[in-house]
Amino acid sequence: MQMNNNHVVLANAAVVAETTFHNRRTRRGHVLRIVEESYLRTDLGLGSRHGRTLGVADFKLPDLGSGNSASIPLAWLVPDTNVLLHQLDLLESVGCPALDHIVVLETVADEVKHNNLGAYKRLQRLLASESRKVYSICM
Repeated sequence: MQMNNNHVVLANAAVVAETTFHNRRTRRGHVLRIVEESYLRTDLGLGSRHGRTLGVADFKLPDLGSGNSASIPLAWLVPDTNVLLHQLDLLESVGCPALDHIVVLETVADEVKHNNLGAYKRLQRLLASESRKVYSICM
């Protein structure tokens, strides 16, 4: 356990807990202590795809080289629900290498399923494609 002035970090083999606290004065002049805790589980993996466990190397972006100044810097795209509902045809297109690395959050996929079942089925086909790196993760 490490402790600073207003910061406590507890480390376990499976969970890293971080606690921060501060004091706040109410309208009536009383002092109220606010405690905020966040937990990060280290025993969870990064997920699986097609029956294979994903590792850190699966999320590494390819290096296109810096010789071409017009090249697009690659990054992981994390779309929200509105993007998946209204711009799914753009994400399905194969021509742009900047759209080949997509991470879809499970809550976003569930919301797409709730709003538009056809778009959800298209998203499932996109997640199942072997040619692109499109992953679904739980948050």
